[in-house]
Amino acid sequence: MASLALHHTRTVFPRLALPWQTAAASGVLLPAALAPTPLSWLNNGLQSLLELFPPFLLAVPKKKVSHSRKSMRSADKGLKDKQNIVNCPGCGMPKLSHHLCAECYSSMTRQWKKETQADAARVVEMLLYRAKAIRGTVNQQPTMSLVSRSRFIRPFAMRAASTTTPRGLPAILAKHPEDVVITFAKRTPIGRAKKGQWKDTPVDELLHGLFKATLAETKLDPSKIDDICVGTCHPPSPLYVSRAAALAAGIPHDVPISTVNRLCSSGLMAIRNIAHAIQAGETSIGLALGVENMSLNPRPTPEITEAVDKHAEAHDCIQPMGWTSEMVAQTYKVSRKTQDCYAQISHSRASDAQARGVFADEILPVEIRGKVASNDDPIRAGVTVESLAGLKPVFPQWGEGSTTAGNASGVGDGAAICILTTRARAEKEGMEILGKWVGSAVVGVEPKYMGISPIAAVPKVLAQYGLSKEDIDVFEINEAFASQFAYCVEQLQIPIEKINPNGGAIAIGHPLGMTGVRQVVTGLAQLRRTGAKVLLTSMCVGSGMGAAGIFVNEAGRVASKL
Repeated sequence: MASLALHHTRTVFPRLALPWQTAAASGVLLPAALAPTPLSWLNNGLQSLLELFPPFLLAVPKKKVSHSRKSMRSADKGLKDKQNIVNCPGCGMPKLSHHLCAECYSSMTRQWKKETQADAARVVEMLLYRAKAIRGTVNQQPTMSLVSRSRFIRPFAMRAASTTTPRGLPAILAKHPEDVVITFAKRTPIGRAKKGQWKDTPVDELLHGLFKATLAETKLDPSKIDDICVGTCHPPSPLYVSRAAALAAGIPHDVPISTVNRLCSSGLMAIRNIAHAIQAGETSIGLALGVENMSLNPRPTPEITEAVDKHAEAHDCIQPMGWTSEMVAQTYKVSRKTQDCYAQISHSRASDAQARGVFADEILPVEIRGKVASNDDPIRAGVTVESLAGLKPVFPQWGEGSTTAGNASGVGDGAAICILTTRARAEKEGMEILGKWVGSAVVGVEPKYMGISPIAAVPKVLAQYGLSKEDIDVFEINEAFASQFAYCVEQLQIPIEKINPNGGAIAIGHPLGMTGVRQVVTGLAQLRRTGAKVLLTSMCVGSGMGAAGIFVNEAGRVASKL
């Protein structure tokens, strides 16, 4: 059987000299050479096979035989032709010539188990050593990835080691060939819904213009793109229009595309999906986009059946977002004045940044219907707390009626894009590395208080990567409503100077599917201007969820426009 196993695998492993070949070379008589001799399963020739394959892959000859131990032990019972009994070349015990030897099969299985257990121990020891080198201490309760059973083929174990979660600031700043990096991050200007520059521009036209501008700017060969993911919420048939826009922009038909909808975090989920595909080895270069046109596709009225609607939290899932803002303000005592103060900060920062040309670093001028757009149009200058205080409530029928058009995010239109790949591929292709994807987290909260979800998402993603709030240089937290934003800032106890330094959605606008990517584009641009390192983005999500992501700047510092 040993000779048979080696014969069947000789195209992979070096062939061993069989007894008759040795005899022919040395002049020994052929009958003597063919006499069965005991052969140890642990000799050097078989050791390489035992390391890579389980015994059932080695011990199967060409003809079909029974593999059960019971059948092997009783194989010589009731035989009519005793001439088929031979001595096993492995242990010398009698066996049928066309059957496996039960004794050798058992010995081989025991040896294979011993080898795999030792291999698993070496993998765990290696991973714990790496973790200790990074953190200085060994986690006394390692994650399942450290203690899971070793797979048959060793390269899989090595891949698992390369995808273990980095923990601590030095770990996320370290550079490795398999890192997921961002080589391009831009957005279109944002248009004010119903009145702005994109009010008559459907989603497919927005995407088409952004695809074309991106390919022209980056000189990226579209045939090298492996996958595209688009985050969007409200357009009808989003997959069809996204696919059509990509094809019309010159992206080959063999490049697949998908859409993802997790409401306000859809753009971040698109980045996450592409990053995970790259980490899994399924994709090498991918595009992640976020897009929304709320002028043409306002929030559809969700409908649920009467049976589902009877559940209180299920009923809350479909309530208007303005209702959730008032619930947060009323429940957590966020006054109208507090909301207006936070809103004024956002308006003043955004108008100041626009006046200094700060947003030019992140906006990619897009030509649609012969017109080139390069500036955000929702931003207003000269907004004061007093002017905000004079605005009427938008939702007076709920709570205390503290939400206004001035302290809530404006609905808007726009799109944003990131190109992701591995560090090794980026360096090979000569692509500029802007930043690194570290990871993300998602959470769920009560639907009526969906706006406060960043207070759960931010600590979760920080704990996930062994970071503290002090390790983060810039926070981009979505300003869906001043009520929820103010409460999150105060509960997280983050200095307001670190949050949305160039204003947020209250001033710039909140095209739902775009926001997740837009925050990454804006945050990375701010890190480049200041020479800072770590960005954390977060947003609340309709129906009671939240999301957060961490990114690292690798572009160095550019000319400041502070």
